[in-house]
Amino acid sequence: MLGDSSFPTLNGYAPQPYLVNWSTVAFVKPNESSWQLRYDYNFAGMGLPGLKFMTRYLRGSGVDRGRNDLDQNVESERNIVLGYVVQSGPLKDVGFEWRRIDVKTRYGNGKASGADYEENRLITTYTWKF
Repeated sequence: MLGDSSFPTLNGYAPQPYLVNWSTVAFVKPNESSWQLRYDYNFAGMGLPGLKFMTRYLRGSGVDRGRNDLDQNVESERNIVLGYVVQSGPLKDVGFEWRRIDVKTRYGNGKASGADYEENRLITTYTWKF
């Protein structure tokens, strides 16, 4: 994505199916260019069906913040995701996921720290089959 304005959103939320680098940071700011390096592994081949791992690094740069002294803006995010979906029994199709998120933002020529944060999320899902 690249443009003179932020990606249009409804109520401030980006529509994830349309953004290849959708994540916690979203990488949708004016003139921002972003890329990611990602690795996924499905443990079914090792005899552990339902267990999956994903890690990725995303980076965005060139964000236009409207001032000349804020022209070297960089955002980055690292994710580690480990998930498991129960394969049988009373909890069949219940999923559990641990997601580690590490965000770093640097703004301006001095690369001043922005909104850096680290999160650990535990997510539970259930697939309802009609």
